[in-house]
This record gives sequence, structure tokens and C-alpha cells, in this order.
Amino acid sequence: MDFYYQEKAVKGFSMQLEVIELSWWFYLITGLVSIGLAHNFLRQSQKEVTRLNYFFSLSYASAVSYIVILFTVILTGAVVKQISHEFSLPKYSAKVIDPSYRVGVREKNLGVSEYRPLVGFADQNNHIINIPLNMASEERFSEGSFVKVGYKEGMNYAYAFNPKRYIIYFGELVFLAVFYSGLLFILGYGLRNEYLKDKAVLFTTIIFGYLVIPGMMLFMALLMTKALLGKLAGNSDLSWGGFFICLFFVIVLVFSIYGYFMFIFKSTPADLSGKVNSKKKPAKS
Repeated sequence: MDFYYQEKAVKGFSMQLEVIELSWWFYLITGLVSIGLAHNFLRQSQKEVTRLNYFFSLSYASAVSYIVILFTVILTGAVVKQISHEFSLPKYSAKVIDPSYRVGVREKNLGVSEYRPLVGFADQNNHIINIPLNMASEERFSEGSFVKVGYKEGMNYAYAFNPKRYIIYFGELVFLAVFYSGLLFILGYGLRNEYLKDKAVLFTTIIFGYLVIPGMMLFMALLMTKALLGKLAGNSDLSWGGFFICLFFVIVLVFSIYGYFMFIFKSTPADLSGKVNSKKKPAKS
């Protein structure tokens, strides 16, 4: 399994798109495992079906299992490499030399041109480095401004530490958690393991109850609050009608977030999933 970076500048975001190459034997083993899990599940659940119906059911279940397993592995590799890249790079304060510097990047074995800020800084050995960012040009990268970057010898761009990149990381972690819960479901039903089934339900509840739902509410509240502050500062074209609509939804979201957090902090994941542990009463003689 080999990892390599494919550069792609996106306006407003500092990001690394990981491309993961998997060997042919990994695809083969994943396919065989998927068919085995699907067959083991259908063998018990569909006892009286025609061969044709069984074939279609097996094909569908195997395809779903294959996609979930494959994407779980690929996304796990991408997230691990991104996080290690994030914390391993030496950090510098770089000065923008050219806000719209033309660079060539590799995209599907084709050369394309993009415009990125060109920055300069001195590395740990006091060598002057002039190199483009991994972000597209935008207004905040004015000539002479400074930006925090990460760089190590051998890189052909500087990694811009932009707070907006955490939005991408959050989305990746959510998708990763969803794929892991799906993998637990597949293993639980394929191996007919009740423990894995229960863990899959509990894991899914934790993902959506403690991560996705409150995360989306906080994101929307912060987004509309930013729009309100921009209007008050005179930096936004938002109309006053839109301002009061945003204000209304911010107030609603604030109370909703408060109530939701009060609810989940008083509940356990088992309560949210509807599973309450109860002891069996001894039979009367």
C-alpha cells in the first residue's frame, strides 16, 4: 500500500488530498471476504429462495460489503497521513511575495495550471525558501502579508495553516466513523455475532447523537453569527431582512444547542440507542 500526495489548491481551504494506491491482491482479498460475509448472512436468513433470487441478493450484499470495507481502509489511510502531516511539519511565518503565482500541478497524469500565493521564509538552516502555498489565491493573501506555514525539505509547496481546514477534518472524521459503524454492522451480521451488532448500534448512536447532530447545529450557529458580525462591521452585503432572519435562527439554535447538550449529558449512549439493561427475573417454582 503506497501513499503519495496529489496537490490541489482550493479557494478558502488549506487541504491535502491523499491518493492511496492499493495492490491488486488487496482488492481480491476484500472481494472474497465480502462474498464470504454475505453468503454466511444469507445462508441463515434466506433458506427458501430460488437460485436466481439468492444470486441477486448475494451480489447486492457483497457489493455493499466490498464498498464499505474498501472505503474504510482508504479513508483511514488518508486521515492518518493528514494528521501525521499536520503535526510533523516545522512551522514558519512566511511573507507573501506574489499573491497570484502561476504553478503547474499534476492531476490524473495531466499537467494543469493554477494560481497560488508565492511565499518566502527562512528555514531551520537559515536558507531562504521561496515556494507556492497549497491554497488558491484569494484576497487575504495580499502582497507583503504574513501567513503561518508548514514546510520540510523536499516538499514542492508550503502547507498553509488555515483554521478552515478543521471543517474538512471534521467531515472526514464523521465519514470515517460512519464507515466504521457500517463495517461493524457487516461483520456482526456476516459472522452472526450479537456482540458486534450491539456495538454497531451503540457506535452509530454515539456518532450521530454526540458528533453529527451537535456539530451541525454549532456549525450553522457559527456561520450565521459570522454573517451577522460582518453586517454590523459593514463588511457584508447582507440585507437587513436577511440580518433579522439570521438573528432569529441564531437565537433558536442557541436555545436548541443548550437544550440538546443538557439532554445528552444527562443520558448515556445506551439510553439514546433505546437499549436499557435489565436483569432477568428468576423463574418461580
